[in-house]
Amino acid sequence: MMKKVLYTLLWAALIGLTACYKPNPLPSPTPKDLIQGTWLLGSVSITENGLPVQDVTAYNGFLLKIEGFKYYVNNGNEAFPQDRGEWGFVDETYKQIRLGDGTIIEVTTLNADTFSFTFERKGSRAARNNIVPTRVFTFTLKK
Repeated sequence: MMKKVLYTLLWAALIGLTACYKPNPLPSPTPKDLIQGTWLLGSVSITENGLPVQDVTAYNGFLLKIEGFKYYVNNGNEAFPQDRGEWGFVDETYKQIRLGDGTIIEVTTLNADTFSFTFERKGSRAARNNIVPTRVFTFTLKK
């Protein structure tokens, strides 16, 4: 009988100790942490002067690598002004990124496995009708 009481008290003490134990949760990753790494093309859509560009196959194999505050682009064609450069979040809302050349990127999604953004680029010269094309790029990247 005494053994039963001791076992019951031991179990009650053990349950009481485990109920009080709260592990320290790991801190949530910040957007600066989430954006780091290599991002592969999920999808891309491009409009030129408001009209969709049908052929986006030139971006097959697109890769964006972010290390610290440097970025490297593979197969960015004319979307990114340079194949490498510096970047940084504009403010603490983490909704905009400024590239080293001044290009502003609007972030729509940034989590552990998806990075979606949109930005606008002006053409370097006028087309046949003397209108400088404005292209809007929308990328969805996956890790």
